[in-house]
Amino acid sequence: MLGKPLGAAQLREYSGGIGPVDTMINYTPEQVYQVFDQLGEIGRSAYFRFILLDLVYILIYVSFFLVGINLFLRQLLPGKPPLHWIKLTPVLAGFADLGEGIGLLAILSSYPGRLLGVAQVMNAFTLVKFTLFSLSTLFLFILIIWWAWDRVSKRKRLK
Repeated sequence: MLGKPLGAAQLREYSGGIGPVDTMINYTPEQVYQVFDQLGEIGRSAYFRFILLDLVYILIYVSFFLVGINLFLRQLLPGKPPLHWIKLTPVLAGFADLGEGIGLLAILSSYPGRLLGVAQVMNAFTLVKFTLFSLSTLFLFILIIWWAWDRVSKRKRLK
C-alpha cells in the first residue's frame, strides 16, 4: 500500500467519504482533524505523499494559465499593459495553493498534535485559491472568445 500512488478517490475511502481537505471549498479546523482522524496512520502517510505530488500540479496549472493568458493578451493587446495585471491571478492562486499545502504538511507532521490556528489560516488560503483559480479560468475563457471573435472579424473585413 505505501508504495502505490494515492488519489483523491482512495483518500475519500479512507476518510469515510469526506475526501481530501484541499478539495473542500470551506472547512473548519475541526473538519480538518476529523478527516485526519478517519484516515488512520496509513491514510495520513499516503495523504502526505499526495500533497507532495500536488506541489507539482501547482506548477503545471500555474504555468498553463500564465502561458495561456500571456499568449492571448500579447496577441490582443500588443504593447498595451492595462489588462496585463490579470496574469497575476494564476500566480497568486498558486501561492495560495502552496500555502494550503504547507499548512497541510505541517498539520500532518505534528499529528496527533492540534494546530488549530494553522488549519484556520489554511482555510483562508483555500478560499483564495479557489477564487483566483476560478478567475483565472474565466479570464482565459474570455480571452479565447475575444481572440476567436477578433479572428473572425478580421477575416470578414478582408473579404
